[in-house]
Amino acid sequence: MRRLISTLITTLIVSMGCAATAQEASASNTSDGIRFPLRLLRGYKLQTAAGIDNGPNGKIWKENGPTIDFHIGPYFSEETESIRKEEILWREEQIVNGHSFTCVYTKSADLVISHQPLPVANFRARIHSQQELAEILLMVLTFEPKGYAVDPNAIVPTPKSSR
Repeated sequence: MRRLISTLITTLIVSMGCAATAQEASASNTSDGIRFPLRLLRGYKLQTAAGIDNGPNGKIWKENGPTIDFHIGPYFSEETESIRKEEILWREEQIVNGHSFTCVYTKSADLVISHQPLPVANFRARIHSQQELAEILLMVLTFEPKGYAVDPNAIVPTPKSSR
């Protein structure tokens, strides 16, 4: 299983440069003012909220697909470091385009990925299939703090909280 995951991660890293993304495919629909640190795959939606004294947090999802919860900012710690050892099925570290990632897969089928150094970024998703694992890795491993242009159609406004 560990060899399969390592092979899958390596294959995904090599193929990332070739993958057509929703942001690239719909470049004519993008606005220069809307940027996000991940390249979204086609069909995925994005909902963000500004954190207090921190960067964005929110979720990425697609209908009938996985949901990725994320937190990005200088005051977060790596979520992968807080997972108890007895909960971990596998843990891998990799540097992609100069960015360091730690990936942890738990017995409860959660994939947790942390990016270091600053800004710290944490991503968490429940995995139901190998397809979902591949899609999540293809997006998260594109992390770039400067961000990529986002198709405005992929953005879902955050609901206003009632106070």
